[in-house]
Amino acid sequence: MRIALISDTHNYLPPSFIKKVKKFDEIWHAGDIGHHKLLTSIAQTTIVRAVHGNIDTPDSRFLFPSTLFFIKYGWRIFITHHPGKRPFYTKLIKEAIKKYSFDILVTGHTHIPHIAKEKLYGHPFLHLNPGALGKEGFHEKRTYLVFSLEEKKQIKDMAWVVESK
Repeated sequence: MRIALISDTHNYLPPSFIKKVKKFDEIWHAGDIGHHKLLTSIAQTTIVRAVHGNIDTPDSRFLFPSTLFFIKYGWRIFITHHPGKRPFYTKLIKEAIKKYSFDILVTGHTHIPHIAKEKLYGHPFLHLNPGALGKEGFHEKRTYLVFSLEEKKQIKDMAWVVESK
């Protein structure tokens, strides 16, 4: 299963990304979507899993939850927009570890691409933040993350996609 992990689109999806949407089985969006219509068009082509962020419109906040937990190929995945400062994290993240024992934490908000194996309360997990794909913000490059999620808890072909802002 091929995944595109995006965040902080702020009402903008680059045309180059839209052209690639059909290549992905699922797109995970870690918040700050902007208007929900941004995801409507790509949701007709592939599965979209998304959470809202701090800049999202009331409609987006209504349609997308603030957190999302699901299991895919044995991976326990938790998505939220704002993780707090590493390595301390927010109370929400600490409670989610206890409640879900997630293997992968997906966040956005910082506009800083990040992949790291981390541990909190003795619980190891992979933290993924794709950076920002939109135009708004301090980032100099638009980034997102692509990878293949496979059975037996395997991740393959993980790579950054980087575009000029």
